[in-house]
Amino acid sequence: MSNETIEIRIPWDEEGSLALAWTLIRLAIDVRFAADNGTGALLIYMNQKDDAAVLALWDELSELRVRYIEAKQAAIAEQLRLPEVDA
Repeated sequence: MSNETIEIRIPWDEEGSLALAWTLIRLAIDVRFAADNGTGALLIYMNQKDDAAVLALWDELSELRVRYIEAKQAAIAEQLRLPEVDA
């Protein structure tokens, strides 16, 4: 497998693109902005090492998502619990 760098172009989206760009920059992945006829795009340059870093982050985010869902379910279960009646 080669370790060549690949350019990935993603259309600019005000909400998601900035978060994606900052995250990739924190992973030391080369991210640039390109303006195309009044619209923007992120240019992301990745190689195998960068892919491994993104996969590791994906694993951590997946684990965070599972823990979030479990915590949310526990909170809902607590809210639904009927108060005990003293007899």
